[in-house]
Amino acid sequence: MPVNGRGQMPIGRRITIDQLDADPFPLYARLRRDEPVAWVPSAHTHWVTRWDDVQRVTRDRAVFSAAVHDSPLTAALGPNMLHAHGAHHAVLRGLLTKRLRPSAIRERIDEVILRLSAELLDGLDGRTEADLVAEFAQPLAIRALMEVTGLRATPVATAVRWVNGIGAGAANYERDAKKAAMAAQAGAEIDAAVRTELARGPADGSLLEGLAAGLADRSVSLADITSTVKLLIIGGMQEPRDLFGIALAAYLTSGTIRRAVDGRPELIDRLIEEALRWGSPVGTVTRVVTETVELSGTRLKSGTVVAAVLASANRDEERWDHPDDFDIAREDHRHHLAFGAGVHACVGAALARAEVKLALSAVIERLPALELTSAPVSQGWEFRGPASLPVRWARSGEG
Repeated sequence: MPVNGRGQMPIGRRITIDQLDADPFPLYARLRRDEPVAWVPSAHTHWVTRWDDVQRVTRDRAVFSAAVHDSPLTAALGPNMLHAHGAHHAVLRGLLTKRLRPSAIRERIDEVILRLSAELLDGLDGRTEADLVAEFAQPLAIRALMEVTGLRATPVATAVRWVNGIGAGAANYERDAKKAAMAAQAGAEIDAAVRTELARGPADGSLLEGLAAGLADRSVSLADITSTVKLLIIGGMQEPRDLFGIALAAYLTSGTIRRAVDGRPELIDRLIEEALRWGSPVGTVTRVVTETVELSGTRLKSGTVVAAVLASANRDEERWDHPDDFDIAREDHRHHLAFGAGVHACVGAALARAEVKLALSAVIERLPALELTSAPVSQGWEFRGPASLPVRWARSGEG
């Protein structure tokens, strides 16, 4: 068994999934310092953890290809846009981009988010306590996603099961059979729902309508559409939910941040960007090496699968001052890697930002004297955010 100079097994080989789920950031810091390119058996991949190396992996398409065919994401979704490359990736992404650009979001999707936020907050009238993850952020993200995607009349409970199933499969680096079965069941249900909507005729303006145009001209297949919808479901629900939780938790636990945002609501944009950098709701992106390459003194052979750890790069001491501090006054506040980089950067980034900004603004305005009733606890590493946000607030007129 390989050991380091101190007679110990390398850090990467000692990492467990349970440790990562509890808090990956101390492990990332040790890897950046001592083993920046590490074989992590529990995740079946080599991890790349430093900012400069993660930038290289995510941007250098010639050496680090997105066409990874045996990743957990591909196992859960089937061949998909994140692991497509070249012209096929461009076609799939192009079918979505028109409906997800900022101007389209302002024209159509903002109204959906504002309406759903108001409905969910109306449902809390007469109360003074709630879990804002379970009772607001998650149902908001799901209902907005179903409307935007075009999966009409999907019950929230069904969508939650889909997200949990696909999410478990997409993060199943340990290759757990139970998680694989959850993903397979959710995937089969989503496939059936997509076929039903296509048969009915996709809703006007929906993402499914855009994808169906590719089916009509034979530039994409039905399998392309179903895998893309699964990708939208996991990213479009998980990331806004967790981003909302990370940002609101910071607002509620830091008097400095709260006073700044209450005095200048436009700083919600900075709150969101720092939550993206500090919390990194999506932990990694996976690539396959196409030719022998060296990163931070480690040679990687062609065919090696690497995970570029976005969450680690976003806390790299060589890139950020005091990276573990949550600081909304940080310079270069938008220049993080929470949405990846290059041609495979998250296509839904503008939607996630818009959804969370409107949701945070609504909650801060509608729930006076809002405070946590217990400290939020984040969990996960590939997908990470507060599991709950138990809060209380003053009755109307008492704040």
